Amino acid sequence: MKVRICVLFLIAAALTIASHAQTVVVVHTTDNILQKLASLNGQPGTLVLDPGDHYTSDTLYLASGQCVRGSYGQSILHWTGPAPGVATKAVISVAGSRGAVIGTLSANTTQSVTINVSGSPAAGPVEILKADGTQREDDDLMTTTAGYRLRRRPFLLYPNGADLYALNAVDDVTVRDLRIDAGVAYYGIFVQYARNFRLEDSTISNATFGIFMRDAFRTVITRSRFKAPALIGIRVESSTVGDINNTTVVDSAQTGISICAWSNAFTVRGNEIDGTGVTNSDGIISGGDGIGVNQTFFMVIANNRILGPNCYGLEIGDQAEDTVISGNMILGGLTGAIVENNGGTNSAREVVITANIAANNNGGSIGLLPGHATDVLHNILDLIRGGGVSGMDSSEVIYNATVPTGN
Repeated sequence: MKVRICVLFLIAAALTIASHAQTVVVVHTTDNILQKLASLNGQPGTLVLDPGDHYTSDTLYLASGQCVRGSYGQSILHWTGPAPGVATKAVISVAGSRGAVIGTLSANTTQSVTINVSGSPAAGPVEILKADGTQREDDDLMTTTAGYRLRRRPFLLYPNGADLYALNAVDDVTVRDLRIDAGVAYYGIFVQYARNFRLEDSTISNATFGIFMRDAFRTVITRSRFKAPALIGIRVESSTVGDINNTTVVDSAQTGISICAWSNAFTVRGNEIDGTGVTNSDGIISGGDGIGVNQTFFMVIANNRILGPNCYGLEIGDQAEDTVISGNMILGGLTGAIVENNGGTNSAREVVITANIAANNNGGSIGLLPGHATDVLHNILDLIRGGGVSGMDSSEVIYNATVPTGN
């Protein structure tokens, strides 16, 4: 009897494991990678690229639960498709869509959160979108015995309410341990209406944008490298919740990392930006910031190294709100190390700039042009090469920086 029970248990365990197992498709260097991806039939699974050179002339469109990974950092995916002048293409695309309006979120200025739905929508992912497009986040619509509910309380405040859209998101996609030579492609990786996308331990070379994210939710870029993008290494627009960490951007023709267009709740930490706005063959400098944020809120930019930028090291741009700049090193910049609201028509506000090191930047250490409610505290600045803090407004700025005499 005991033997029979044990056998039945083992069979049940095996069936459980099999039901949760994903398909793994090995891609040899002689295989057509597009056909291999198509063999997954849009279902979760993993493409494992053998070490060596792989080629694609068209975009790899990844579906929910899919992963593309290389082997031991030695798998190189080369783009052989058209240049942007012919077609705007990505080497890898992770893109869903926004569906129809299915209801509204009432003003959530009190403890309660009330939603009103039209008809009988199915439970599933939703996007909460403010009418003017300046705030967005994802959530999950649930059907309960008490009616429709959101899975979690919105983390953003919607004092006038917001619309609820069905979100046809691509969810839980990973690119890992892969080298992408994007060549003349417009995007190395394109991400839109995606949740829980991760880029890990990978290198993307060339392309106009190394990675471009728009309307993405909970994105992680970690331990990766972007080499010589023709414009920007990492571009984030209209996206909510993300973490960019332990990543290097080298020799971008313009900005290293750019976050804008009402993105919110991002941390940018422990990265290295080396040589933005590179000098062209004719000797003309193209110009570009190390890290730039504008039209953003809830940003933490910490413990990054920005070396030799050919414009600002860190730019806090127009309408950037609720930003912490801490523990960064900005060294050898062509202009200012940290600049707030240069030329913006609407002031950046609520910015804390603390415990940074800025040295040998020709345009000065910190420029406030102007800011609003900015704290500049305990930074190490180089007075000899370009000066300390400029543009202070004593009614708005608390300044208590440590300023050495030079090095």
